[in-house]
Amino acid sequence: MPDFFASSRLLRRPSGTAAILAALLALGSVSVKAEETNPLRAVTNAIGLTAPTGDRPDFIRESRPDEEKMDFVPFLGPEKKRIPVKTPAQAAADDADLVAAKTKAQARLKKLQSESVETLAPAPKPPSVDDKF
Repeated sequence: MPDFFASSRLLRRPSGTAAILAALLALGSVSVKAEETNPLRAVTNAIGLTAPTGDRPDFIRESRPDEEKMDFVPFLGPEKKRIPVKTPAQAAADDADLVAAKTKAQARLKKLQSESVETLAPAPKPPSVDDKF
């Protein structure tokens, strides 16, 4: 029989890790308050790893909304003022301004296209390269 199977390592007391796991399992079975829904928090409370929270100072209580009335955590700031919605008359006036600007631009384009443009003489031919290195 190999020495490994006959070694006393298997017959020793549980190691530190096993003892910690056994303690955690035992503490996990401790009765927990009915309102506690997080099992990890219940275990850390039973072990004493979480600090108890006391009453908050008055200025903190007054500056925050009532926790009983809030069913969410507000991560966003206050809603900002938005640009007011235009009335149908204002939208029609904006459309008329855009149409007027378009017709003005099209008239200018037509005028520019009707003007004659002087043609340029072709560029002279570059000299030929006879260098042979």
